[in-house]
Amino acid sequence: METKSRIGRPTGSRSKMNNKNKSNSSPMLDKYLQNMMKTPTKINTILRSQNIDMDILHELPEELQNEIRIEYKQQIQLNGKNKKSLIKNKITEAKETQQKRSIFEGLNWKDLKAVLKAWMNSEAKPKKVDVEIISGYFRQLAINRKIEFLKMTLNFVHRRFIKMNCEWHRAYLSIVNTTQQGMVAQYGGTLLVERKFDCCGPKTISGDLITKL
Repeated sequence: METKSRIGRPTGSRSKMNNKNKSNSSPMLDKYLQNMMKTPTKINTILRSQNIDMDILHELPEELQNEIRIEYKQQIQLNGKNKKSLIKNKITEAKETQQKRSIFEGLNWKDLKAVLKAWMNSEAKPKKVDVEIISGYFRQLAINRKIEFLKMTLNFVHRRFIKMNCEWHRAYLSIVNTTQQGMVAQYGGTLLVERKFDCCGPKTISGDLITKL
């Protein structure tokens, strides 16, 4: 009995397929070629595998062989670019996550107070970036429902800022406004805080007590 190879032709026979005539190919190869021609993306699917059947490849027309080799090379290059892009995106995400973390995260009251004092003593007037960082931290305290800690910190900052110039007073009011955003987001109302300064800002206490603090 005549044995057949894995692609459906007698062992030892050779396909005489050329660019103009593919009728000598096996049924399996014909089906493979038809599917590949109908759906070009099938090539990419095959080329993703490192285990390319070289017997089948060599029986294809030379023009098609070259096309497959080009596609394969392009796929390798594309995969390399995708990997580099993925790594770059992960690095970017890690940096953004790190930047979003507050420098005050994890500090107890004693350490936080020391940092705030050092900040106040190191500048003649507050820098915008520092005010934004502190404002964001206080806002997060409100969102995290750490109200007692927030009140204690705001009272400390206000007492210190009273002795400083109006640049610091305005910075404090900016911090309070951002903090109230967190309160509204979490509780639907604002926190009762001191906003009074002699040289600028509201002369009265504002805000409404929305929890038993």
